[in-house]
Amino acid sequence: MHEIGHHLEAQRYGESAQRRADTILHEGLATWIASIRWLDQCGAVSWHQRGQQLHDAGVPLRLLTAERSGADNAYELWASFVDYLVRQYGWKKFNALYASGHGRAPGSSDYERVLGKSLDELSDDWRAWLAP
Repeated sequence: MHEIGHHLEAQRYGESAQRRADTILHEGLATWIASIRWLDQCGAVSWHQRGQQLHDAGVPLRLLTAERSGADNAYELWASFVDYLVRQYGWKKFNALYASGHGRAPGSSDYERVLGKSLDELSDDWRAWLAP
């Protein structure tokens, strides 16, 4: 399902935008699309809850260095962040953010221009959202 999510991204944003998409958004969205199966395997009912579970398990809630905690943990953190962004800013803003990517490096989208906050500020907001 995750790989189907990438195909849906290519259809929605175009292959050129997908190739330069920020990894946080690119992998996070594909994982988010696979929510039903992915969350079921984790025993979570939402990406909010899954983010809390990861935090409680000692996984650092760091977006730029998430891969240091393993690929699955990174994809799940990024999906939780995508979920947060969509809920807080809506699909129109998220779509603009995804399309603003300048390369695959995590953090390469233009967060400041599109959402009015830096990635660091958004990360802090997301972590606050996950707090019990």
